Amino acid sequence: MLAGIAISCNEQEQNNFCSYFENIRSVPKTIPVINSFLNGLPGSLNERQKKEELGEWLALCPHVISAWPHSIYPEPNIEFRVSIKDYRGIRDQIPLALKFSETNPLQATHWLGLFPIPKILMETRLHFSIDSVFDFINSLSLNTAGIDGSRYFLDLPLDSLQFVLDYLNTKPYIESSNGHYVEFLGKINIQVSLVNMTNKNYQADWLKTINKFGFTYLDDVIGALYTVVIEVPKGAEDEWIRRLNEYGFVNWGTQLQQWRTL
Repeated sequence: MLAGIAISCNEQEQNNFCSYFENIRSVPKTIPVINSFLNGLPGSLNERQKKEELGEWLALCPHVISAWPHSIYPEPNIEFRVSIKDYRGIRDQIPLALKFSETNPLQATHWLGLFPIPKILMETRLHFSIDSVFDFINSLSLNTAGIDGSRYFLDLPLDSLQFVLDYLNTKPYIESSNGHYVEFLGKINIQVSLVNMTNKNYQADWLKTINKFGFTYLDDVIGALYTVVIEVPKGAEDEWIRRLNEYGFVNWGTQLQQWRTL
């Protein structure tokens, strides 16, 4: 931290700043004090440096476990992560995210919290085909929100790639698709994300599309791990996690969480 900038949070007289981190409900009250701190930083610092200074300053609070700039996969839109102690003693820590305006000078706008939602994310083991995934989700009588990990080889030249992607993007159940040419194999590699796949017509159409283009499963070469998002009744998450983890073809199952404004 820059000399002359460090101010112990316990010495702050601005609304007992550090005490706001004792309870997640009071965390939004920190915004004015945070902006006051940012405004006091040297104008020669760039945005990243200011966030780093802010992280070191926030970490002085006894209820803050860590604070750091964060802009990496799989959360590219989460700019600044903070972890605080859980005053309830339920979790080891509570993850938070601080959002900023896009204006200059740098200003904090609001906090996000990570909250559990009634959806389960499960991952299948190697060599569990998409046909088997469909059979499995059809047996559950639950809605399947999405399937990732559909990766295939296509024995076509590079100039066919865009035609295939354009065709895939006409499908209402394909959320995203991309591909690239694997030069040493002389094949196209296709990856797709599927949504609303509880719909058996969508399932049948995707299997038909696989046959139409002559897709070969990438898992035959290096193994595929499908991740499936399943919607479950609220309050039944733990029971469904337990049940899913009992299947031999499931690597793991866990409850999904979602960022929301505090």
